Amino acid sequence: MSETTITQPRLDVYSPPLEELDATRDERLATVRRLILARTESKAPGLVVMLSAFANREPLDEGNDTFAYRSLPYEDPPTGQKTLLGSRARVAATSATHKAFEGGLKLMTTGSQEPEYAAQDRPGPMREIMADELVRDWGIPRESIQQLESPASSTVGELLGALITAAKPETGLNQGSPLVVVSNEYHTPRIEAFNKLIRRHIEQQPEQLPNIHRLSGGFPKLVTVAAEDVLSARNPAFDEHFNDVKTWPTYQAREASEAEGIAAINEGTYTNLGDINDIESWLNQRSTTNR
Repeated sequence: MSETTITQPRLDVYSPPLEELDATRDERLATVRRLILARTESKAPGLVVMLSAFANREPLDEGNDTFAYRSLPYEDPPTGQKTLLGSRARVAATSATHKAFEGGLKLMTTGSQEPEYAAQDRPGPMREIMADELVRDWGIPRESIQQLESPASSTVGELLGALITAAKPETGLNQGSPLVVVSNEYHTPRIEAFNKLIRRHIEQQPEQLPNIHRLSGGFPKLVTVAAEDVLSARNPAFDEHFNDVKTWPTYQAREASEAEGIAAINEGTYTNLGDINDIESWLNQRSTTNR
């Protein structure tokens, strides 16, 4: 995708007010850093994985002359409907986490499919769109971002790919460094259930264990971080906004749906698990790229 530079930061609840960016930046980022380290038992993350969600075509300037695909807030921008997409929180939280560790973290974006709302311009897979947004809108260096080149279209497939990729020596992560997965608060319990399922699945396939253990000490520890926790720590205005979001019927319906999904995982009745069997293909392929 072509890059377009914008000169003004996005001033909404996903970022502190402009006049506070300099005055309280260090304090805010220190709060984010403490939050992450509390989740990782004081170990700096080796890799931060942002799971992709949804994007829409938006103008980059007031004249509507230039467009790009961007993540979505909780409301659907064209209609204002409370559709509970919320992918912009993931992007903003990933950016804040990267900056909280002074740019020393490696980031990974996921998503092999094009946006659900893609027009005829064929914007490319979500991993590219999310990487472009981190660079263009949030100032993250392109070289800090890896893209998970995955045929998987499910959360469990993306997690499996991220875990194996993080453990490969060529990824260059320190052994023992945790892998942090950033997603929405409603999503993180199911991610944790998938993580346990993946590890049980591998243990039940002894022929794969030698291959896994030839990696950098086996799978890294996976830690989930809710994007909303990061943004609330950084900006009180977001905390107020998210408390309102949680009262929406759409949010409560999504929480109920996620609880049903977790129950199905635990009961062995979850249906969209085909990607969990791609262990060997992940071990044998170069699965990331920088663009």
